[in-house]
Amino acid sequence: MAAKLLVLILFVMVTAAVVLGYRQQRMQSMHEMALMHAKIDRSRQKMWEAQTQIARQLEPKTLQASVQRAQIAVEPLVPLPALPESKLTNNPTSPTPIGRD
Repeated sequence: MAAKLLVLILFVMVTAAVVLGYRQQRMQSMHEMALMHAKIDRSRQKMWEAQTQIARQLEPKTLQASVQRAQIAVEPLVPLPALPESKLTNNPTSPTPIGRD
């Protein structure tokens, strides 16, 4: 009887140790995942800052000033579309009804 009780206690202790090991692995994985999420957030922030900086440098006024400073002859890649005659002669004081353009 004592041997059975000893085996049972030993089995419970081994099981508890295994469960604690799994818990520790899960905690370690969660910690690593949190670190990776923080790293991803920092990378996204840097990317957004770079996109904002690029957008500022490509604003029409800034871009035009840069082209003039570099003395580059630039022409449009696509010809600008011509406005229809009705748009050119339209009286701005009399608005056109919606749907009748």
